[in-house]
Amino acid sequence: MSTFHFEYQKKPDDVKMRLEDWRRIARYLVPEWRPTLQLLFCIVAAAVLVVIPGLLTREVIDTAIPGHDFPRLCLLVAGMILAPLAASLLGVWQSYIATRLGQDVMFDIRNQMYDRLLRQSLRFYTNTRSAEALSRLQSDVGGIQSVVSGTVVNLASNVLTVVATAVVIFHLDWRLALVALAILPIFILPTRKVGRARGQIAGRAQEGIADFSSYVQERLSIGGFLLMRLFGAQDVERATFRRKAGAMRDLAIEQSSLGRWFLMFLMSFASIGPALIYLVGGWEAISGAITTGTVVAFVTFLGRLYAPASALVNAQVDLISATALFRRIFGYLDLPVEVDEPLVPVAIADACGALCFKSVSLAYDSAAARFALDDISFEVPAGKMVALVGPSGAGKTSVTYLATRLYDPTAGSITFDGVDLRAIDLKTLARWTASVTQEAIFFNATVKDSLLYAKPDATDEEIESACQLAQVHEVIAALPEGLMTFIGEKGYKLSGGERQRLALARIALRDPKLIILDEATSSLDSRSEAQISDALKILLQGRSSLVIAHRLSTIIRADLILVMDNGRIVDRGTHAELLSRQGLYEKLYREQFMTHASVE
Repeated sequence: MSTFHFEYQKKPDDVKMRLEDWRRIARYLVPEWRPTLQLLFCIVAAAVLVVIPGLLTREVIDTAIPGHDFPRLCLLVAGMILAPLAASLLGVWQSYIATRLGQDVMFDIRNQMYDRLLRQSLRFYTNTRSAEALSRLQSDVGGIQSVVSGTVVNLASNVLTVVATAVVIFHLDWRLALVALAILPIFILPTRKVGRARGQIAGRAQEGIADFSSYVQERLSIGGFLLMRLFGAQDVERATFRRKAGAMRDLAIEQSSLGRWFLMFLMSFASIGPALIYLVGGWEAISGAITTGTVVAFVTFLGRLYAPASALVNAQVDLISATALFRRIFGYLDLPVEVDEPLVPVAIADACGALCFKSVSLAYDSAAARFALDDISFEVPAGKMVALVGPSGAGKTSVTYLATRLYDPTAGSITFDGVDLRAIDLKTLARWTASVTQEAIFFNATVKDSLLYAKPDATDEEIESACQLAQVHEVIAALPEGLMTFIGEKGYKLSGGERQRLALARIALRDPKLIILDEATSSLDSRSEAQISDALKILLQGRSSLVIAHRLSTIIRADLILVMDNGRIVDRGTHAELLSRQGLYEKLYREQFMTHASVE
């Protein structure tokens, strides 16, 4: 069965090999020069060892047996045993080196790619499916192992094996060598055709697996489960699951079955090659041109020639597939870093928390007809509260994105304590600022680990103080394992109000100088609203704050209210000043903020 190579791939569309691609790929392998040389030694030695048994077989038949030389026979037989054993040991070493080399390259590239992803702006994550980024990081980078240990190593090994075998058989008898090579296309070309058909089915199977995995992941997430249950779609989802699982089953059966009859037919006629060698070689042996041992050795070499020669037929496709894989990887490694670290960052040892927007504009898309923010200017003095109000789509959230440098402005500048945000390294900016979103974000970790994410070196006393400030201490104490309780995916083991208060505790633990808050009161009950409001009052004391306001108490406490519409600040002032003008603010006040008055 192993005489023939069946793993043929379909050539990727619109991909051509370029020298610069392989130069770049080589740069990842060159630093690993020692294992590369060891790998090359194994390949060369194995190619030499593979032809030794055939030559020894010839000597056994032509010299040892006719000469009744038993000691010589023993030596030759020992060589016939030791040569394959040595080749097998080299194969083990070669496999280890190739695996280690591939894993080292994967480790380097995976870390570089992850670092590149962490340095992207929010724009990248809003325009890219998370599954796609995960696929590049896992599947594509994981494919490097098959390129190193499969494509590159096998190509070199097959080339050397074919060359070594061809040199030996032409040295033995050029006429039989031509017969042996002329037979190869009879087996290789049909094998390649069936192998490519199997490769196409394998490709469809991989697409089916990816689609199936994405479907299951989405349906078995918390959000997917809730959607399914609340709409009573269990029967529909069961039917869809069966259909997708059935498609995978059918493709697997088809892939396994294709080529079995062909392989049986092919193996039945695999004796044609040896038969022709025996016919032509026997005729030459009868005429005295060659020895019987040479004929037998040729049959041995012919078997050694089939697999590597048939694999080389698809070498170009293998190399192009490897090129396509690396181009996908390089595409992520070469992603432009839109929000980059400053080359010489400005240190801020003790921040005050003053924020200033100067003629700031923002376009999420360079081809967009209008700016999301257009010529925005305002200041948040140290220790003061500035509230943002406006209809949906006015640009309030975009302001908070810029304040935390999730984006850089298209025009204008933003300063923190008089320093342009682009001159502050991101770690320092995150140290002195904090953002509280409407939907509290948590990983599936313990309560304590979730809090320590804000300050890894926090003491137990600091954690307890932060939890008491956020009025979540009693909630944590009531959990089965207290601080060591896992809160579930996205924190869903906690209620909405508890998640918000835990998020506030995390902010309090970090102790920032500027808090950017998008109030999340519309989805909470009145008791949770009151608890969060009390916690916020304490948390915001003595700190600068930029708040997207939804509650009447917030806008009344604000030192300055900015009224936004269509990406611009259309009015500004205190609550009383803005009401007296009877503009957009007065309309928003009647339509939105008065609905919360009863809660206050």
